[in-house]
Amino acid sequence: MATEAMTISDRSLSIGRVFSRAFAVIGNNPVGTFGIALLLAALPQLLIGYVSTSMRIDMLQRGVIAGIVGLSIIAFLAMMVFQALVQGVIVHTTLIDREGRRASLGESIGFALGRVLPLIAVSVLFWLAAMFGLLLLIVPFFFVATRWAVASAVAVAERNGVGGTFSRSAELTAGARLKILGLGILVIIASWAMAAAAGAINFAVVGVASAPLTTLNPIVLSVNAIANTLTSVFWATMQASLYVELVDWKDGPTADNLAEIFA
Repeated sequence: MATEAMTISDRSLSIGRVFSRAFAVIGNNPVGTFGIALLLAALPQLLIGYVSTSMRIDMLQRGVIAGIVGLSIIAFLAMMVFQALVQGVIVHTTLIDREGRRASLGESIGFALGRVLPLIAVSVLFWLAAMFGLLLLIVPFFFVATRWAVASAVAVAERNGVGGTFSRSAELTAGARLKILGLGILVIIASWAMAAAAGAINFAVVGVASAPLTTLNPIVLSVNAIANTLTSVFWATMQASLYVELVDWKDGPTADNLAEIFA
């Protein structure tokens, strides 16, 4: 075991291994990935999007600009909560898959609920820092995005507190941030491709239509649900797999590490 850990800790981060692990987790746990993303991300996003769009149109007609801004913030935070649950479930599923077994859906959901508050706090702080970095220049944004690339996964997998979570992510990503940047670009391109495909199908179905007509169309709803599910699963499994690969690289895949995670 010590020899194996030493050999793995000496290797470098492999983007290919991250993709391979992510697709293996999805293939081994379709219900725990696609099913949970549909129920906890895609469908709530559609509902929140439809309700918030209808309310924004009404507020716009009445000239309530402050209400539109407030509603947008509330809708964003609500979607972040649901996505945090999905992230928590998929991180747990990935960690269990790392051990060579499958987690029950109830086990993963219970684990995610137990970590959802620190995960939401970390997610909000990460996006605030990323947006602030983007307002300054592209370089600070990339610095934040790569340094804290696995902060959400750390928040789920380890009990470090909010500050400790960001420090742990910085520790894990050190020495591999250029590769993480490349991985992030590939993930973004893939997500854009899925969104573009969904947009093309929706345009073919409804053409140029008003928002209410678009969001009420059953085909558009189905396409958006599928696209949101795929995107949610892809993002969550890639981040969880990146976290596992970084832990294996820096710490080695020892039984003690797993015991600490599930303590």
